Amino acid sequence: MTKIATIIAYRNTPDMVESQIIQIEKMLERVDAENDFVIVNMGVEKHYFDTIHIYEKEFKGKLYGHWIGLKSIKDKDKYDYYWFNHPDISFAVDMNCLPKLVRVMREVNRIGLLSPVQNPPHWFPDMYRKNRIWHPVGVCNYLSYFIRKDVIKKVGFMSPEFKYVRGAPIEYCYKIWKAGWMVAYCDIAKIFHFGGTTYGGKDTPSREEYLRKAVEFARKYFEDKYGKDWDKEFAKVLPDDAWRGIYTFHKRGWENWKLARILRKPFRRGILARVIGGIIWQ
Repeated sequence: MTKIATIIAYRNTPDMVESQIIQIEKMLERVDAENDFVIVNMGVEKHYFDTIHIYEKEFKGKLYGHWIGLKSIKDKDKYDYYWFNHPDISFAVDMNCLPKLVRVMREVNRIGLLSPVQNPPHWFPDMYRKNRIWHPVGVCNYLSYFIRKDVIKKVGFMSPEFKYVRGAPIEYCYKIWKAGWMVAYCDIAKIFHFGGTTYGGKDTPSREEYLRKAVEFARKYFEDKYGKDWDKEFAKVLPDDAWRGIYTFHKRGWENWKLARILRKPFRRGILARVIGGIIWQ
């Protein structure tokens, strides 16, 4: 039987985590798979469902929590798939999300990382394709990553060096492509994202501080490690069916994020706001 390790990292949002656990348990009734939860709590108060409690006043993002959760699993062969979820997502929009992810991964062995799409639609580039079950992409939005065991063993996971996340999924997905697997969205599997749990709360930076530090770190990291034309080099690993401009999209977004913030403010909501917001990756 298929075995899954679901790793959820959170800080001060126990209600969301508890709801997600209940939803996943219900979905497991619809697929022949066993699941173990690894719940990493980085907040102040400990809760009954926590596997690991590592409260530190200094801000460390969900990526760090996911990394800690994965590190706690000594035998990586124990599970067929590793499912990394943010706490502020819901499967109420698609209670067959997990069965669909498992089905696609079983049918397409080359997919190393699979992500559901967001409902309602989100700005993240190349997330949606009409009449597709899945489609390849340069990088998936880091909300729900369903990853094959062999990828975890050979490529690892995202680096916790990315304290503010920006850029970490880009580097990780590039490494997966370079290692010979595909990164893809599962067009038929959907999640809802509540948002707003990363910054602005207790022991977390403000939205503006978070975005500034995230962009500054990502820009310097990629230029120092991969050179100024890193986006063009990354694009070379992508197949014809994936949008090769996705890395340049993010690179330019980091370069112009302050302007994008100013332009977006008058619109607040709606399609135009999402388009403008797209270039600051929020």
